Parts: sequence; structure tokens; C-alpha cells
Amino acid sequence: MRHPVSHAMLAMSLLVLVEFAISQQTGDQDIPQHPATYQNITPEQRAAATREFLGLGPEPDKAAAGRGARPDPA
Repeated sequence: MRHPVSHAMLAMSLLVLVEFAISQQTGDQDIPQHPATYQNITPEQRAAATREFLGLGPEPDKAAAGRGARPDPA
């Protein structure tokens, strides 16, 4: 009589193998292709894409930041 854990492990191994085989058949079809790659965009677009990816939001407004700056101690 076999142990029930070995049956469960065998079933899980078979399931993983089947999922792997199915993923190999579909290939790269599920991966979205982005037309703008880093080689085809300007440095400004690349910086904006990086900020968006990192979740930093839009670039800060330098003029607004200058208006809110502390005065230089003389």
C-alpha cells in the first residue's frame, strides 16, 4: 500500500509538467510587444518612462519649486 503523500506529490509533479508543456507551446504570444523600446525613444521620453515605471509621477516643476525655496542666508 502506497503512502497518500506520494500520490499527492506525483499528481502535483504531473500538473507542473503539463503546465510547462502548455506554456512552451504558446511561446511568446502572451507577451505584449511595446512599439516604443528604449532604443527608439528620446532621452526625455526615456526619463518619463522610467519615472512612470518607478511610480514617481510627473517631473517636478522647477519654477514652482524655486518660488517655494527658502531665501539664502547672507
